[in-house]
Amino acid sequence: MQPLRRILVAIKDPTARSMPAVKKAAQLARATGAQLELFHGLSQTVLVDAISGGGAGLRKYEADVLAKTRARLEKIADAVRRHRVDCVVAAEWDHPPSEAIVRRALKTKADLIVAERHAGRRIAGAILSYTDWDVLRLAPCPVLIVKTNKPYLHPS
Repeated sequence: MQPLRRILVAIKDPTARSMPAVKKAAQLARATGAQLELFHGLSQTVLVDAISGGGAGLRKYEADVLAKTRARLEKIADAVRRHRVDCVVAAEWDHPPSEAIVRRALKTKADLIVAERHAGRRIAGAILSYTDWDVLRLAPCPVLIVKTNKPYLHPS
């Protein structure tokens, strides 16, 4: 594997209390000197009828949600930066989430994608979701799927 210069962290939920993917990616970035990018692809369905003003209301809603998401990512990035890790943030409206992650990795020339396992109702906890499988299948670089919150003992 080539040296890590840029690590893309796919943030599933920017409002989550615990973010094991961010923690582990920050450990790897600090150990290797790589830059970290926190990315969230907004893919929620928006019903235009529910937003007053039609098209103009929709554009304002999308801009507001994007600004709030970026602000939340900046808070997370600030915590990472306190550990002497170069960290940037990005958020975009894109769908489906797996392809949004892959497009961002291609755009930024990421050397590694780090993502949390998309938990759901499964009989076996080790089984990955369709989103996880799609990222693994389509990614232009190695992918680390984080399943636990335990930090690495030796991240290098």
